[in-house]
Formats: sequence, structure tokens, C-alpha cells
Amino acid sequence: MIEAIIAAILDRGADAGIEVVASLKDPLHQAKLLGDAIHELYWKQKNLAAAVAVGKAVIKFGLQAAARVDQSDPKLAQELRGVVKGISYDIGSFTWPGWGEPGIEITKADLAAGREAAQINLQLGRELNRGDLPMSRAHWLAGAHLMSANKMGEAATEFKTAAKLARTAGSATDEWLNAGYAGLAMVLAQTENSEAWGELEEAKKQLRRLPEGEGFVAQLETALRVMRT
Repeated sequence: MIEAIIAAILDRGADAGIEVVASLKDPLHQAKLLGDAIHELYWKQKNLAAAVAVGKAVIKFGLQAAARVDQSDPKLAQELRGVVKGISYDIGSFTWPGWGEPGIEITKADLAAGREAAQINLQLGRELNRGDLPMSRAHWLAGAHLMSANKMGEAATEFKTAAKLARTAGSATDEWLNAGYAGLAMVLAQTENSEAWGELEEAKKQLRRLPEGEGFVAQLETALRVMRT
């Protein structure tokens, strides 16, 4: 069915994809299938515009479906909001330029959609009482989009919040990665800020001591390169 969904989306737009899954009747299954289509569009076809369009449509669809069953089936409503949270995280992540993802061109409209998706993800995390680590990652995503909007002080605050939550969750990798992003935000705000450079380098040093830490160091270095251009 994924192939049929994607063909409809590429031919007639995001709403056509929703029409394809309408016959399934189960809104949770519908939302999950559309989420799979978003991944296919982004990772395999490198079609960010289509992925974003579908993401926006599915977020709206999922939240409306959840609202309709809030009273009659609260468990389903929670599950639907959980799927929407995951999709909103994906759209927020896919539209962040700091990855330097080859083959992906991010427009101003994509950035705006990503910022909104990041806020929806954070809001739903609170509503669904997600744990410290998911909330850490939600704050990271919010900070990443604030960084893209050149709001470096606000971004650093989000990253520091994310680092604290990661520490509480016991994830040293997430803690030091977010500490690095907090330093990175302040470096971008003021290149000659030696304290910020020190925080960034300390985070990189700590990451290198962790399993797969070099990959996260590379992530910080890519973000610095992309954000400075």
C-alpha cells in the first residue's frame, strides 16, 4: 500500500495520500502508514517538499482524529497523539539544515513547517507525560530550530534544558551532545567567545570517550560548518 500512497501523493498531493488510506477505517493504522510514506519520501526519494506536505497533513489529520475519540476511546486518542508526536519530530528533524544532508534543499517554507512541528512535538511530549529522555530530545529539536532562526540565546537555553533532562535520564551521550550544542549556539552568537568555545571543546572531548562518540562529534562539527555559512 505504501507504493500506492506515494504514487497518489506525487501525482495529486498530500490529501490524495490520505484518501488512499481512508478505506482502512482505523485512524491509527492510517496515520502509521502515512508516517511510513513520509520516511520513504525523505530517505529514499530525497523529496523533502512532499515529505513536509504529507507531514503537515498527517499532523492535522491525527490531531483531529484524536479529538474525535477523546471521550469515547481515550486510549486510542493517546496512541494517535503519540504517532503525531513521532511524525512531528521527523518533520522537525528533516527540515533542520544543521545535518548538512546531501541531496536535501531546505526552503524558508520548509523551515517554518519544521519550527512548527518542533513545537508540536514538545507540546505533545508534555501532554503525554513523556519521560526525561524523550523530553530531552524534544527540547533539543526546539533548540535546533531556534538556532536556525538565529535566536542563539534561546537555543542555548533549550539545549541546556535538554542536557539536564538527559543527565536525569542517565544518557551521557545525550547530555554531552546537548552541552556541545549549547556551546555551539553561543559560539555562533559571538565567534570570539572563548568560554563558549571551551564548552564546545569540552563536550567534544567527553563525547569521544563514549561509544560511537566520534559520530556525535562529527555531528557538532557539521552543524558548526553549516550554520556559519
